[in-house]
Amino acid sequence: PLIGDGGGRQVAQPTIDGVRLDDLVGHRFAVITAQADQLDAPGARWWAEQSAALLSADEHGELAAVLDAAGAAAVVVRPDRYVLAAGPVVEVPASAAGLVSITSSPSR
Repeated sequence: PLIGDGGGRQVAQPTIDGVRLDDLVGHRFAVITAQADQLDAPGARWWAEQSAALLSADEHGELAAVLDAAGAAAVVVRPDRYVLAAGPVVEVPASAAGLVSITSSPSR
């Protein structure tokens, strides 16, 4: 299975503005961080280029539980809603991208 550092757990399904996380993200990867400005990092931008959903707990407080459950500042969630990788925000988006077989390579 595709699992990186801190990955492997199923993600809870919080409701954001009345919409379940599954319905909000659809069949895409999701990058969840504690703060919205962390989504401007090169690794997170690479995920956006792959059509991943980029979400932050400071904009959607319900997502804090996802980060707390992972014990991490950043989480990359697979389309099956299992954590691909979790950890420090400066490392996770880029290192998780390295696990995914896509022709582009992320930069940190």
